[in-house]
Amino acid sequence: RFHPPPGPPGSNNVGQKDILEEYTAHCCEVNGKIPEYIFGTLYKQSGGAFKEGTDFLEGLAHITAFRLENGQAKFTNKYMRTQEFADFMNKGERHWQGTAAAIEQPSRSSQILSAIKSLFGLNRKAIVPSKDIMYDAANPNVNVVVLNKGQVTAANTEADGTICVFDSDTLETKPSLKTMHPFQGKGMILTNAAHYFCEKGLGGYHAAVEMSWGMDFFQPRFKFTYTIFHGDEAPYKSVFRQEVASFKYSDRKTQPTDKRIAYQHTIARTQNYLVTILGSHRLDYDKLLKKDFSRGFFGLFPQVDHPVEFMVFKVENDGGVQLVDTLATNVKGMVWHMSNAFEDDDGRIVLDASMGSIAETEGGVDKSSLMRFNLDLQNKSAAAKYLLTGETSYEFPNINYRFHQKPYLYSYVLANAYEETSYIAKGNVVEGTEEQLQLPEHWIPSEPVFVPNPEGKSEDDGAILTVAVDTKKSESHLVIADGTTLEIMATVKAPVVCNFGLHCTFVPGQKEFMNVVSKY
Repeated sequence: RFHPPPGPPGSNNVGQKDILEEYTAHCCEVNGKIPEYIFGTLYKQSGGAFKEGTDFLEGLAHITAFRLENGQAKFTNKYMRTQEFADFMNKGERHWQGTAAAIEQPSRSSQILSAIKSLFGLNRKAIVPSKDIMYDAANPNVNVVVLNKGQVTAANTEADGTICVFDSDTLETKPSLKTMHPFQGKGMILTNAAHYFCEKGLGGYHAAVEMSWGMDFFQPRFKFTYTIFHGDEAPYKSVFRQEVASFKYSDRKTQPTDKRIAYQHTIARTQNYLVTILGSHRLDYDKLLKKDFSRGFFGLFPQVDHPVEFMVFKVENDGGVQLVDTLATNVKGMVWHMSNAFEDDDGRIVLDASMGSIAETEGGVDKSSLMRFNLDLQNKSAAAKYLLTGETSYEFPNINYRFHQKPYLYSYVLANAYEETSYIAKGNVVEGTEEQLQLPEHWIPSEPVFVPNPEGKSEDDGAILTVAVDTKKSESHLVIADGTTLEIMATVKAPVVCNFGLHCTFVPGQKEFMNVVSKY
């Protein structure tokens, strides 16, 4: 149990409470029966502590895990041992960075000076060595990933490719890994897409943005490049690079829209193609170079009058990729999370994903919808349509992972995320209809995942897993429901509250893991 000293106040919001206890392999009370075929671990990113006045995106990196085997459940939770965690526990400070909240903004003169110093690496902060601090990069509160053929489990971010490695069973933090390096070691990885697919333990493709710099007479010159990496072991191999913009510091405000780096949150993969997704939110070079984080990381990417675009690559046998075309849709916004992608009988690429926008005002993310994009390479077109309609917001879609890269029928989504009206929907992507998983009153669910029955005959023969917060009793429960009937088969009570967070990841046993396409 932790006893941090007094400091700035934390959040009093539901699902955003400070977690002051850690458990390892705690045997949980099970109400009902967990199907014997569920064998693996459900990891949930749920912030362990919050600043006053921020939302669930801004939590200090903390992971909970439910280990399911032989009808039993064991619970483990750990903070990642970061510098921010040490400062919180030792000093009571809450200075970690999130994605949407403002970061204290320095004066204009110091911003410019800092930007100049960055060119020569003069403003890097000193790291105090400590055996307890295994990671000192961006707060790793985004997503859990697995690499190195299932041997490495880590917390991933959208930052420079440094991952926070932890023990898959105990969640104890291990030394971090750098998965991406800039071309010829010059410059930096500015950001990378948080989500990707991994093919049968053989690695995945990762979309990133490189930023490099130099001097052009008496002015700094900056260059921004789209890069694709591939691999399963760190560091990944660069397989594609495309320069987007190169300009002097004095020209940072005048770059046209097509020269502004697009925010990429996820990528898609079919059997023959890789698709990177360029949203309508484009990098504001002026804000970046002045280090203006008054609206957090998302604030660096305001929405512009530009449609969503898809860069389509043909995947080669050696793991390389060749750019085939860039297709533009007639819609604007942000593609957040993949449901699935496959090639239809006519050779078109079908891409299903949640789509919304980064809000231009305070309040986080706008309403998301589940969309289908049909990419026709022959006719050079990209058509968009709604899969599920209505006033409901749909996010965090997941499917039976055995149907990744194949035509499918069902997508399991979180509707009205983290509101009192939240529920899990089973969406029929062919008919455009949905069924609702009914939870007990006051239970707010999180991202659902689907675990298939190995002996199942239908796509929906399996179990839906979601971690719910009981807002009345301040408790958390893992809910396990029948994927066909949506009836609850079992609930598992956690010893601590599992706060609201972004993502849940189910990692099956090693034999199953090596035979499926995983989505992270």
